[in-house]
Amino acid sequence: MNVKYLFIVYLLVLAGSFSYCSDKAKGKGIAYKTIFYARGYERPSFDITRDELSYNAPIHKIISNQEDWVNLLAPLSQGDLYCFSKTDIDFKEYLVIFLDEFFSSLSWRFEIARITEYSDRVVVYLRKRPPPSYDLDAISGVTIIVKIPVTTKSIEFEYI
Repeated sequence: MNVKYLFIVYLLVLAGSFSYCSDKAKGKGIAYKTIFYARGYERPSFDITRDELSYNAPIHKIISNQEDWVNLLAPLSQGDLYCFSKTDIDFKEYLVIFLDEFFSSLSWRFEIARITEYSDRVVVYLRKRPPPSYDLDAISGVTIIVKIPVTTKSIEFEYI
């Protein structure tokens, strides 16, 4: 009797873990449009404040209104705006995700792997790829700006 009981408990636990895994896997991909991508010396200087202790810390910022968007673009001269595919954003339909990361090498690669919507949140999966071993050291960075459809769910960032 105890063996049967333990076996049933084992099956229930196993079934519960499959259910948990399948809930996590039920996310659907969100289409996003890249507004801006630059790395290394191509990057404009955005008016983002960083304290000295976290100067190299990544910035992952959600922009949900026109005022914040204008403030982000304000330091750019009109000539620098040519590199944006679209600067007029309808914030009733879209959110903007601003990503900025510093690296100790020019050859680091940083990209959005995918954006997935789950029942309770949206996850932006980020990927970093290190430079080849022969790369020269130089402080560099990558800036990515994308737009996604408006959501009321929390937006999280996860490295894969």
